[in-house]
Amino acid sequence: MLIIPAKRINPDVLIRCIKDIETFERLYKVYKGPLEIPYERFAVSPVLYEYPDSPYKVVVTESNTYDYPALYMESNGYNSMRGKWANYPKETIDSDPSNPYYWYSNHLVVTRENYIAKTDGNRSFPWRVIIVSKDDKSLLNNELVYKLADPCRLTDTSWIQPGKSAWEWWHKAVLEGVDFPWETSSFLSVI
Repeated sequence: MLIIPAKRINPDVLIRCIKDIETFERLYKVYKGPLEIPYERFAVSPVLYEYPDSPYKVVVTESNTYDYPALYMESNGYNSMRGKWANYPKETIDSDPSNPYYWYSNHLVVTRENYIAKTDGNRSFPWRVIIVSKDDKSLLNNELVYKLADPCRLTDTSWIQPGKSAWEWWHKAVLEGVDFPWETSSFLSVI
């Protein structure tokens, strides 16, 4: 368990707050301290802490999470938060033929094992990273996550070009309450 105590009373916590591990993309919200985060809700990293009357900001994030569960953060009482990890999938589904609105491209987990990962043991594990900064500019330009990650495995990256993109887990999360199937017309409405 990773416990990160706040150094000053009631830091503002900027997070994407979720209630289950399958729906991880949400809008960011600022909470006035860890206790304000609703019960049984948790954050997807990165988590940004801003301390009142101080220029310091602290980000808790991760790097090199290949084939390993991502870090979530949850309230751990008045002045701290702790890490939380999803257990390894036991049973998954890709869709429900009886319900056209119930479709998942990333394998919806139905049941989980009592452990978080399967591994040969001969590998590098993810880095859990804490970054401290006095200003937004140096926080934005910090390269620690990049430097801790494995080098790019692609030998040819010339095909990667900037442009528009859309995928259902991104815009469906932002369009909460919208109840229509995700097909070509849905993607065009986002673009």
